[in-house]
Amino acid sequence: MDQSILQDIDSERAVLGSIFIDEALQEVIFKNIKPEYFQDPKHQVIFETCYNIYSRGINVDPLVVSSELKKSGKLREVGGAKYIVEMIDSVPLISNVDKYISIVKDLGLRNMLRKISNYIMSASMDVTKDINEILDELEKKIFSSLVLEVNQDLYDAATLVEMQMKLTDELAKNPENLRGISTGINSLDRILGGLHKSDLIIVAARPGVGKSAFTFDIARHIAVNLSKSVLLFSLEMPALQVISRILAQQTEINLWNIRMGKLLDSDYHKFVEGMTKISKSKIFVDDTPGISLQALKTKSRKLKLEKGLDLIVIDYLQLMQTSGKSDNRAFEIGEISRSLKILARELNIPIIALSQLNRSVENRQEKIPHLSDLRESGSIEQDADLVLFLGRDVLVDPEDDYVSVVDVYVAKHRNGPTGKFKLKFDGSKQKFYDVL
Repeated sequence: MDQSILQDIDSERAVLGSIFIDEALQEVIFKNIKPEYFQDPKHQVIFETCYNIYSRGINVDPLVVSSELKKSGKLREVGGAKYIVEMIDSVPLISNVDKYISIVKDLGLRNMLRKISNYIMSASMDVTKDINEILDELEKKIFSSLVLEVNQDLYDAATLVEMQMKLTDELAKNPENLRGISTGINSLDRILGGLHKSDLIIVAARPGVGKSAFTFDIARHIAVNLSKSVLLFSLEMPALQVISRILAQQTEINLWNIRMGKLLDSDYHKFVEGMTKISKSKIFVDDTPGISLQALKTKSRKLKLEKGLDLIVIDYLQLMQTSGKSDNRAFEIGEISRSLKILARELNIPIIALSQLNRSVENRQEKIPHLSDLRESGSIEQDADLVLFLGRDVLVDPEDDYVSVVDVYVAKHRNGPTGKFKLKFDGSKQKFYDVL
């Protein structure tokens, strides 16, 4: 073992032993410790195995852990079943478990920082590497060291089957449950089962159809009604305009009246109530015009660490900037879409990115969008897990240009069915409604 590594093997054994002694301590330990904090490779393997068992809802004890390690062929590698059982006797005082956790975490983070500093020294001296790539990799390393989530990349078949069986059983018992985050639009939730973690979702339409309103309404529902954290990157309109639209959706008050301060007496109570709910929600708006890909990733990681983050919305993709190394805009848009998909997986949240459609759809007799209509890059179609197209069908009232029926096409759904449904859109309130 590298002698320059800071380590306290006794504290590592005490943490592992505490897992076996008191089931009530398991949640505390798994919330505060990552496998990388252990400096003894044997202890990393044992901890990962304990966590995998715990995450499947099974009580963690030496016998179950030994059996799991035997199945994976790692039992001898960690010192055998005897070594695991001996962990229980390695705990001096169970009441001091917080101290053992603190020591392991402190030394683990210090060693991770040492590795990061070594990377900085090495990468900064390599002039063949792009500086933006170095900075992005550095951010990812720091983010990974601070996020207290055990990210497992390699699963054996038995574990995956057990996880799927548990999920299927839960959904069968509660058929109304969604696997993902509800959008607040029943027609959409029936097809998608909600928005899923790590998915890149593209919402595309020609100008004036209501794609911003559609996406903001989903974001509002998730933040206000589900109490989740949502980050809106508004590249097209300032933050104040964004929040006024969200207020109109929440209160169902005419947007123009809100913006001009012409509230009716009957609207005032609804307006105050709506403002209160919005102000208590975790909606964050960044209105940096032409934000760079790197800045967007930095701000998203920072918010995830400091406040938590459940959804990112980007309005809209073609206004983002890259490092500018290419004169080919289609290539740059492809770089953006690939990076957003990677970011969705890194943060383990859904990302909704709005996109423009090219004019081809307007030249067809049937105004039905195709995936090839996504403007400036076929990479968007390839990188997206889900592609939604919006197209205005008819006006509900020819005398009222605000209220229309909008066709929503689920054109791509990597893990489920495609389809089409209709929504009513009231432009005066920026709000979508299910059509019964």
